[in-house]
Amino acid sequence: MSHKFIRCKSFDISTRNASSSLIEDLKALHKKAILCDIELQTATEKFQGHKMILSARSPEFRAIFTNGTIECLDIQDVDANTMHHLLLYMYTDTLKSYHGRMHLYYMLLLTNTNFLH
Repeated sequence: MSHKFIRCKSFDISTRNASSSLIEDLKALHKKAILCDIELQTATEKFQGHKMILSARSPEFRAIFTNGTIECLDIQDVDANTMHHLLLYMYTDTLKSYHGRMHLYYMLLLTNTNFLH
């Protein structure tokens, strides 16, 4: 059996935009609800998410998701608009202008404590 190798010209892989590219890819997965494995239910709206991403971004989510097979998480003490911005932050690491910014900051602080229980 003979193996042939294809020779390629030298190429340069740039990491200059790797971070922004990853963020855009994660944002697209979330926006299009591709391969989502968790549903977050607020009082008025359902949001799709990825357990792996949410677990990486929040110790509270990590604790919830590693202790069972949850498919839907009921989060009644966070309004839909704040949940939208919270998820956007968790997927993109950016916070756009938002009239409830102080409430969102508070929710981000609580993400590391006990607001999901």
